[in-house]
Amino acid sequence: MGMGSVVIPETHGGPRGIGHGGYVVGLLAGNVAGAAQVTLRKPAPLGVALDVVLTENAWELRSGDDVIADATSTVLDLAVPRAPSLDEARAAEEKSPSRWNETGVHPTCFGCALFRDDDLGLAIGTGPLQVDGIDMVAAAWRPRATHADASGVVDPHIVVAAIDCTGDMEFIA
Repeated sequence: MGMGSVVIPETHGGPRGIGHGGYVVGLLAGNVAGAAQVTLRKPAPLGVALDVVLTENAWELRSGDDVIADATSTVLDLAVPRAPSLDEARAAEEKSPSRWNETGVHPTCFGCALFRDDDLGLAIGTGPLQVDGIDMVAAAWRPRATHADASGVVDPHIVVAAIDCTGDMEFIA
């Protein structure tokens, strides 16, 4: 992305009419070589130009003088449990907070809203399950054609957005 500006489309909002956190993180993380740590500082406004600035220590996303998010390089050291099978993930989706009250916990969210009236959202219905005695959440995400380029590759910042709602559901489910 480089230095310049970005606009978070109205269609890419989070649960409260602000920029979807994972989408914002993915946009900024794309500037960092390798693994990135991105910290959201303030809600990102929708539909306005935001500046992307390289400072001495980090990439920053700014709205005027306000720092919306910053990104730095990091090293990942993860203990990753066994992933659920596709069947287990699909079964978990039935218990997703995205299905609560036939509207979901965040009915307009770019990531987890299942009942939006457009084909732009990610529609990830993450639900709770246990794998090898470990509580976790999972879903079987099926990217839509609108999320991929002409060769079928999904942009990495969309993938980060997909991970964001899944992680959030860990606290809700």
